[in-house]
Amino acid sequence: MQEKKLQIIEDPKVTIRKAVRKTTVISLSVIIITIAAIFFLVKEINKKTLAIQTKQNLIYSTNQKANASAELMRQWLEIAPNMEKINNSLPAASNLLDYMGELEKIASEVGVSQNVKIQSVPTNGVVVGSVVPKGASVEYTIELKGDFNQFDDYLSRLENAPFYTQITAVNYIGPDSTSKTSIGSATIGAKVYTFGN
Repeated sequence: MQEKKLQIIEDPKVTIRKAVRKTTVISLSVIIITIAAIFFLVKEINKKTLAIQTKQNLIYSTNQKANASAELMRQWLEIAPNMEKINNSLPAASNLLDYMGELEKIASEVGVSQNVKIQSVPTNGVVVGSVVPKGASVEYTIELKGDFNQFDDYLSRLENAPFYTQITAVNYIGPDSTSKTSIGSATIGAKVYTFGN
């Protein structure tokens, strides 16, 4: 006798529900995995984009520095032959005697009497520790007594002196009409650029 296997047939509704549930679980799993993969890819793309952007910025910055360096070198090559002259034209901020001597020499050559008043200590420079600022200037006033031609000659010689001097103010008062001499007075405001040491 042969035994018959019994086959249990499920209810078609239950089978459909299981199939729908299985399909839903698979679909949701695929959607979640896809979203996670997209999120991961977006994160990786952002990292790569940021890395590329950083490298591009570094390249741009390096190019700018290289261009600036080349420009500085070009300017230096123009200035270098004149460095001794430039250094000699900047009196030491801590010792203005050479400059004062030059002013006295101009006054005696022109024949005027002068009174020099230094109005400020070196200013506007770059302070390096406790050292007098480099690129500084000293302001002063010169009071002169003499005639107009002497004053004009003094001013021309001051402008052509071997120091970097900026004239900031000029005031000339001619002789008064009751005076028997042609002596007037002049006041010159000036600034000499110095080199700190």
